[in-house]
Amino acid sequence: MMRNTLILLLTLVALCLTFYGAAGDTTREQVLESRNRRKEQIKNLVKDAKRKLADHDSGEKILTDEEKDQLQRNVDLFQRKVESMEEELEEWEIERLVARGVEQDKRRRERSRDSRRIDTEL
Repeated sequence: MMRNTLILLLTLVALCLTFYGAAGDTTREQVLESRNRRKEQIKNLVKDAKRKLADHDSGEKILTDEEKDQLQRNVDLFQRKVESMEEELEEWEIERLVARGVEQDKRRRERSRDSRRIDTEL
């Protein structure tokens, strides 16, 4: 009885790890959430740059020609980036991002493990 319960528990853990990823591994939901957060950050950068340009045009805060040109370029670039992010990712793109995240998580854990090993050796 105890053995069957243990086998069942281990099977459930394995299924959860398969479905949700190993502890700390990047999941599909995390990739999409991160993408949405980044899109909002870029939208805020566009708003901020437009506000600075409007302040310049109103004479409230005068910018140098170089600063003004840079802000105008940033607005154009950021708006194009937001537009490109409005399109839904294809499944293969999401899978690629998840795989990349899992690899980054793995390297991060290895570096952390190595740094703890060095600390204990000292």
